[in-house]
Amino acid sequence: EPQMVPFKGEMRITHVPVVVVVVSSSPPSNQIGIKSVQREAEEIVPMKSMKMEWYRYTPLGKRDRIVERLKSNTEIFYLGCTQRRTALRHLKEERVKKFEYCLPW
Repeated sequence: EPQMVPFKGEMRITHVPVVVVVVSSSPPSNQIGIKSVQREAEEIVPMKSMKMEWYRYTPLGKRDRIVERLKSNTEIFYLGCTQRRTALRHLKEERVKKFEYCLPW
């Protein structure tokens, strides 16, 4: 999320990382909302179109156990981006704005 941050005596826009985590017995919705003050209406799109998906979180102490057994009782999911880093650097401004205003729906 872009924020104005003081840096060496001047204000600069800096992208602050945001972590979205959901505690649930089933995976959260696979749709994402894109909404900003400038937009008239919220746009609801599939996460795959924004190269995002929910991942199951496995606590550090349980990572050596069998993954299949953990899948059935994992209740923590985090939102991740599947877009390659190199591709993220070359996005058009319109696409960057969509990423900035994405929220789980």
